[in-house]
Amino acid sequence: MAQSITAVQTLRNNHNCESKEGDCGKSANSSAARKSNARDVKRSDSYRVSSKRPDFSLGRRGAPEIGILLNPISPKIADRPYPSEIASKNSVPQYIRDIDSLKESKLKQAYPKEHTSWRNRRDYAKKTGIPFYPPWNSFPVFLRELGPIPADGYTLDKINPEGGYTPGNVRWASKETQTHNRRNTVWLIHEGQKLPLAVWASRTNQAESTLRWRHDQNWPHENIITGISPAKNRPLPFGHPWPIRYAQQWEGYFQRDAAGRIDRIDYLILQTSKHLKSLSERADSFCYPADYSPTKEEEMALEKFNREYDLWSGFWRHAQGLRAR
Repeated sequence: MAQSITAVQTLRNNHNCESKEGDCGKSANSSAARKSNARDVKRSDSYRVSSKRPDFSLGRRGAPEIGILLNPISPKIADRPYPSEIASKNSVPQYIRDIDSLKESKLKQAYPKEHTSWRNRRDYAKKTGIPFYPPWNSFPVFLRELGPIPADGYTLDKINPEGGYTPGNVRWASKETQTHNRRNTVWLIHEGQKLPLAVWASRTNQAESTLRWRHDQNWPHENIITGISPAKNRPLPFGHPWPIRYAQQWEGYFQRDAAGRIDRIDYLILQTSKHLKSLSERADSFCYPADYSPTKEEEMALEKFNREYDLWSGFWRHAQGLRAR
C-alpha cells in the first residue's frame, strides 16, 4: 500500500514539473501560466467555436450561419426576431391588429365611442332613408376603413350634408366643424376664401346676427364681411386720393371709420402703414429652412400672403406719391 501511494505521488510530481522546456525549476511560472490558461478556458466555455470555414448558406430563418454560436444555455441568434419582423409588426396600427385578433363583442368594448357613433348614424340613416354603405353594417369593416376617433368630442359626420354615409363622404369631425357643415349653413367667399358665415363673424369680431341680417338683405359677400354698404353709384368727392380701382371700397371704409375726423390722404397713409406693419410681423411665419419643402397648404398660404403684401405695398406707394406732390 505504501508503495502504491509513493508511486501516485511520484506521478503527480512528474506531471506538475512538466513544461515545454522540460525544466522543473520554473514551477512558479508554470503555475501562473496554468492559472491564466484556466481563466481563458473559463471564458471560452460560453462559446462553441467551429474550426471549419464559415458557412454562409441560409439557415432555418433565412440568415447565414457563420460558425460561432452561443452555447445552449443562451438563446441562439437564429431564434431571435429580426429587425425587419419587428418593424413590420410595429407598422401595423393597433386598431387593425385589434380587428384581426378580437371578437366583435370585445372590439366594441375596446372602441366604445367609435361604436356608439357608428350605431347612432346607422340607425338614423335607416329611419330617414339616407343611403348607408351596406358593408359598413359590420362594425369591424367600418372601423377598418375609418379608423379610430382622432380626438375627444369627435363623431361621425358627412362631408356633403346632402349625400349619404358612403366612402369618401364620411369623416370624424368636431362639434364645431359639424355645426358649420349643416344644410342651412351660409357660406361666404371673400379674398379667395370660402368659409361659413359664423367663422367670418368670429374672424372680423362682428356679431353673427349682423352678418345674417346683411345676408338676408342680399348684400354681396364682400360687403357682408366688410360692413360697407353696397350702395351703387356712391358719390365720390372731387380729387379724392383713392386708387381708382378701389375707390368705392376706400371711400366706404373712410365714411365708416373716420369721416369728418381726419383727411382722406392721412387716412390712406394710416391704414396702409398699419396693414404693412401687420404683414411684416406675419412674414416670419413663412421663413422656412433652405432644405424644407412646404406643404401644399403652406404654399397656398404663402401665395395669398404675397398677393396681400403686393396689394398694400401698391396702396402705400400710391399714398406716398400723393403726399410728395
